[in-house]
Amino acid sequence: MAETDQLDDASPSAIKKDRSPSFPFITLTKAVERTRELFVAGRRHEMRLPEAANAMGYGAKSSGAIQTLAALIAYGLVEDSGAKETRKFRVSDQGFKILEDQRPGAREGALAEAALTPKMIAEYAEVWSEGRPADGIAISTLRFDDGFTEDGAKSFLRVFDDAMTYIKVASSDSKSGNGQANEEREEPSNPMVSVGDWVSVETAGQVIYEKTRVRALNGDWVFVEASKSAAKISDVTLLEKGSLQTPPELPFDPSIDRGRPIQGEELDRFTVDEGVVKITFPSGMTADSVDELEQFFQLFIKKAKRRAAKPNDL
Repeated sequence: MAETDQLDDASPSAIKKDRSPSFPFITLTKAVERTRELFVAGRRHEMRLPEAANAMGYGAKSSGAIQTLAALIAYGLVEDSGAKETRKFRVSDQGFKILEDQRPGAREGALAEAALTPKMIAEYAEVWSEGRPADGIAISTLRFDDGFTEDGAKSFLRVFDDAMTYIKVASSDSKSGNGQANEEREEPSNPMVSVGDWVSVETAGQVIYEKTRVRALNGDWVFVEASKSAAKISDVTLLEKGSLQTPPELPFDPSIDRGRPIQGEELDRFTVDEGVVKITFPSGMTADSVDELEQFFQLFIKKAKRRAAKPNDL
């Protein structure tokens, strides 16, 4: 099965586009988080696509859910059976070990194995065994030797670098020779970021910011230059340590403060008793995007009703 396939739902228009070689579209760190969501929802029982998608916070037919499940399968964290409407998914033995095995070194070894399960990652782990070259050289290698698009090459490097952190952890444990896991060691899923560091932000399987700089920290929340809103630290991947020679800043756009959309966006409002609901969306959305947005709002309304039904805290 291709690692970035669309689980039998690829459209003819998508096939015509330039495509990079197959690799998981999310990092192993994010894949483990998604696997845990499936495990919490269904343990190791088989789940159909709508159930699996809902467990990860997606709509039943969301392309994000389809791509995410393909990535989990590529890492060996999830296994599937059947086809099309009868297709089912369950957490694999490998995924179960990563989530639940507390024996010294077991989880680290399983993560290292998962990191090298995707063919393209394993190939470049060998090619760059002495250390990955600088981004420009690495991107050119991917583009001219393996036919990656430029965006695909950048995404692959993000996924590759994350995978290699698990290889280094397993190698470090092996060299220590004491057979004991270091419970105080920082996990790659909780990067120790500082103000001025360069990070990427990914949520719900989608890359929100490919590279941006940290401008403030508040507990488990990270503020980046590209946004006024905070991101969960679990959604942030450290790309490189930064410098405070040039202080980070938040670009000021008066149109946002006045409640008007920026170029290329539209804004709609709806008034409720508690205030005004504002929805900003891209201009000229396709029919497929509108369908996905409808599925998102269905899930949003479902969650809002559940919250509204709870009594207010005293």
